[in-house]
Amino acid sequence: MLTYLSNYQDYKCHINDSFSSNHFVLSYRFNDHHFFKAFFKMIFLDVDSIVPVLQPLYSHTGRPAKFQIEILRSFILMFHFGYTSISKWTTSLKNDPALAILIGCHPNTTPACTNHYDFINRIFQFYSPEDIFPPNKNSKPKLKLKKNQKLPETKIKINDVVDFYSSGFTDHDRPEVILQQLFQILAVNSSIAFNLINTNNDSGIIISGDGTAFHVHADSFGSKTKHLQISDSGPTNDPIYLRHYSDPDADIGWDSDLEVFYFGHTIYNISHHNPNLHIDLPLFLTFEKASRHDSITSISSFVHFSSINESFHPSFYCLDSASDNYPTHHFLLKNNVTPIIDVNKRNLGNNLYAPHIGISENGKPICQAGFEMAPHGSDYKRYRHKFRCPLKCGKVSSCDLSRSCSSSDYGRVIYIKFDTDIKLFGPVPYKSDKWISIYKNRTSCERINNRILNDYHLASSRTRGRNRLMFMTHMIGINIHLDALYKMTKS
Repeated sequence: MLTYLSNYQDYKCHINDSFSSNHFVLSYRFNDHHFFKAFFKMIFLDVDSIVPVLQPLYSHTGRPAKFQIEILRSFILMFHFGYTSISKWTTSLKNDPALAILIGCHPNTTPACTNHYDFINRIFQFYSPEDIFPPNKNSKPKLKLKKNQKLPETKIKINDVVDFYSSGFTDHDRPEVILQQLFQILAVNSSIAFNLINTNNDSGIIISGDGTAFHVHADSFGSKTKHLQISDSGPTNDPIYLRHYSDPDADIGWDSDLEVFYFGHTIYNISHHNPNLHIDLPLFLTFEKASRHDSITSISSFVHFSSINESFHPSFYCLDSASDNYPTHHFLLKNNVTPIIDVNKRNLGNNLYAPHIGISENGKPICQAGFEMAPHGSDYKRYRHKFRCPLKCGKVSSCDLSRSCSSSDYGRVIYIKFDTDIKLFGPVPYKSDKWISIYKNRTSCERINNRILNDYHLASSRTRGRNRLMFMTHMIGINIHLDALYKMTKS
């Protein structure tokens, strides 16, 4: 039962009272920059706005739940101070009065380790996957992949995913939706309020998506367990042998950076880069199966992010070549978002759009002499791009076919419609100056992944289970937003 959630005013009174009675304990700690930054984060954390999200998770009867907001602050500070073990962190809380005061508790009454785990279970509404599976659940694929290659699509196809979400489905019943709503309120909406994310940008909001491999410290084979077969007449003497998995949501995927198969998950983030403040902010975080193709996750993540924050309207969505397919382009354009997607060179082929005119690996028409034609603007009223002779535009110094190709001083001109090949000649042509400028923002995803895994030490965590790992990733994401706010106030 939830009797009361402490609000921001309660926290300020608590800090003032604690500073008066524990002046010596707190005053010298403020000389530590790391501690002062933690205090800054707690002061600027808007907990009042999440009360409507938390209240429905509790019963109207039963034993009162204590320290719920304090536990949330505790998790955020846990990663700020570099802890990845809940038990070690709660021990530090109990033994360090300053940390206890910082989360909003009296030094002698801090929440226990089990209270922290119970809070995670409540956020996921006590959802738990089955942990008993057949012995061959995590069989290793017999494929030989190279660096930067992805596992091919298996059971789920991108066409089916696009059709599913185009029909209006948004997966509102997924267990992590409450956690993602909390992250949206505490991190994303707060950063918008402090103008860390400019939603009124005339040139359009740019978001980017990318995944990274997360290796789980668990045995992919599980542990052997014996079960008795049950028939109509009762248990039989022939047992069956299954396997118990400590991380049942994990499976086998391909780590394209290390060029190895691994057991774990894929962390996928949608991020935003602020070029004026030079900061990267995660907008949406999720954990997916390691075997799942990034092209599928990029669509599902975009839909889930849009359903949580309906007021956020991005203009461009940057993705790597794993999402180079027609269904993704058409789906995003249908949702008023321009896809900025790198082309998979294997998909270019030798498509011809005019007699003797081919397409280069940079997505530009090739003239009869074998040169890339020069982009010369776009006609958005007629939905077409204009390309001129590279010799007349000064891109090449000489051409053997200059006389036979065209007698015009302006040179030969090629017009290509947007819908000729939407991947190359969409609203923003592939490898155009504007395309290159926008696509540079995609590196923000890589920096976010690095902060999560290395700066906040999630890669070294011994935690298992998608729910707990996903919860911890979102706590790190809130820290990243608060770090950006701290950087802005100091600049």
